[in-house]
Amino acid sequence: MKVLLVHTLKPPTESRIYWKLGSSLSLINNLKVRILGSKGFEEKTQNTAIEKFGIFDSAAGFWARIFNLFRFWNESRKFKPDVLVMCSPDLLIPAILYKFCFGSKLIFDVQENFELNIEHQQVYSGFRFYHLVANLYFSILSPFIDRFWLAERVYASQLILPLNRWAVFENKVPAQWNEPLDTGFEEKPVGAGLIFVFSGVITIESGVLDAIDFFLVFLEEFPDSKLRIAGYVPSQFLMEKLKNIAIQNEESIFINIETWQTGRNIHEFIQKADAILVTYKESLANLGKIPTKVYESLFAGKPVVSSIESHYFSFLNRQKACIPFNPKGLTRESIIEIHSQIRSYRPLFKKGKQYIFDEEGLKSDFLAFGQNFGSKFRNED
Repeated sequence: MKVLLVHTLKPPTESRIYWKLGSSLSLINNLKVRILGSKGFEEKTQNTAIEKFGIFDSAAGFWARIFNLFRFWNESRKFKPDVLVMCSPDLLIPAILYKFCFGSKLIFDVQENFELNIEHQQVYSGFRFYHLVANLYFSILSPFIDRFWLAERVYASQLILPLNRWAVFENKVPAQWNEPLDTGFEEKPVGAGLIFVFSGVITIESGVLDAIDFFLVFLEEFPDSKLRIAGYVPSQFLMEKLKNIAIQNEESIFINIETWQTGRNIHEFIQKADAILVTYKESLANLGKIPTKVYESLFAGKPVVSSIESHYFSFLNRQKACIPFNPKGLTRESIIEIHSQIRSYRPLFKKGKQYIFDEEGLKSDFLAFGQNFGSKFRNED
């Protein structure tokens, strides 16, 4: 039994593809898992049940997409997968053609609401292409997709999905990372600087500049503080802007954005921090979504400094992990109060199971999905 996971824009060891989907499927006996991702990055991993290859050009140009199509088709013909798991929409049409030509089953892992992201996030340069795909892949292509896995629960209400053909597997912390670093919670001196982290897909809409503005005000009162910005920056303009900011504040702001940052790297940055900054701008593209870094922060027992304008505020408040601030009313007194709350913070749910990716659930869903497709899907020794 063979399963092929495909994402054209992310490396094969990207957190959701490898550590969540791939690792969950590798728990199934007699299942061979292969991941195809973008070129240019290779993270050392130890799961011998998963093969991984970086073959795609992640550039957004027309010819890059054409070559990616042929690469996908050639690799699929060589591997002969029984199930295709498509993790980006670019190759859905050739995946459907492959399904009908060779009898594979097709799962689409929905990691984004592309229509809302195109409209509100301003991330994608190939607007017309992505807008076309976003309008097609549910309205026209969904009848040909056998199963949908949703990375966010809110997608179930936002998207038109075939009845009883979807399941939700939120982007929580991989089960393999179930041993957080023992960073402790020793209380720092009253005037000591603190370490902040801002991570994830970094865009204007994700609030990175708001996070920097907050930090620079905080820095005036606590000059030994540090901010680390780590993740993927799709905009070259924003990347250059962040580089310049880091140069101007070289002793206080550190960036890890020029090369791909693994989920493991960001996970470790979060665990070594005193607090995490979450400053997403309010938009329909973010509404109802919980970013991975929030789950990682809660799992690691770190407080989240969040704008009261963020729609994550109420969720974080329920987890007893939120330290709020008003971006329009930062004063010396409010900064001192935030510093005090971070210093004295004690987590209630550190290492909580509610923050860990449901690999057993995904494994069971895959087996249930395939129970009518013959003995290949049985979890036999």
